[in-house]
Amino acid sequence: MGSERVAQALLAYGHELAETDKTGIVVSFTPNDEANRFVLDNPNAFLFAVIFDQGIQAERAWASPYFLSQRLGHFDLARMASMTPVELSQVIAKPPALHRYINNMADWLIAAAQKVLAEYDGDAANIWNDSPTATDLIGRLDAFVGIGQKKAAMATQILMRDMQVSVRRPSGTQVAYDAHIRRVFLRTGLVRRDDPTEITTAARAFSPDDPGAMDLPAWYVGRNWCHPTEPECGTCRLSTTCAGLTHLGTDTAY
Repeated sequence: MGSERVAQALLAYGHELAETDKTGIVVSFTPNDEANRFVLDNPNAFLFAVIFDQGIQAERAWASPYFLSQRLGHFDLARMASMTPVELSQVIAKPPALHRYINNMADWLIAAAQKVLAEYDGDAANIWNDSPTATDLIGRLDAFVGIGQKKAAMATQILMRDMQVSVRRPSGTQVAYDAHIRRVFLRTGLVRRDDPTEITTAARAFSPDDPGAMDLPAWYVGRNWCHPTEPECGTCRLSTTCAGLTHLGTDTAY
């Protein structure tokens, strides 16, 4: 019963966040307006932002495609696909570095540019513009080196919720196996073990029509209140329903 109340509170919070996005406010991935607009208007930049979003602050990751375009003087996939990893890594590494994993990022971005050119006619919008099922879309994104399940699930939710992309059968959505989400699922008692299958199964049980709907609110709670150490339980949105298992998920490297 306690877990059901937590899930309902999370879904209600997610509904509030979704309604905020529908008030005419431009989706904000990063506080830099030009960088934000660049990701919104350019599907290839959106794809690159998903790849950048690993191991660094989300706002920094989503601004990186714009700053990469500024350093290159273009955002032409064919030209990027023809670069060597050394050439692109030098661009990424220029102070201030766009990412902490410079060499990996260069490899992944070049591979992504080549894959979009070869399989999607040079336009990442073709990954999602045929009204795919949620399962198919997650699979297509997961197929890119440097994305994987976690970021594929996250990107699918963003496309559906924030960018009004038509996706069929949202019952195939997933929660991302993200540090914030894992911590919230554990501490609230939604799951007993830090296990991707258990977390996915719990999301499906509590939100069968759209399991991924639990992703954003759990991420927000984890980032804003349920910190690895010194969680702010008193002001948390889940304060009246959470099991309060704050001894779990305390590793800062978690």
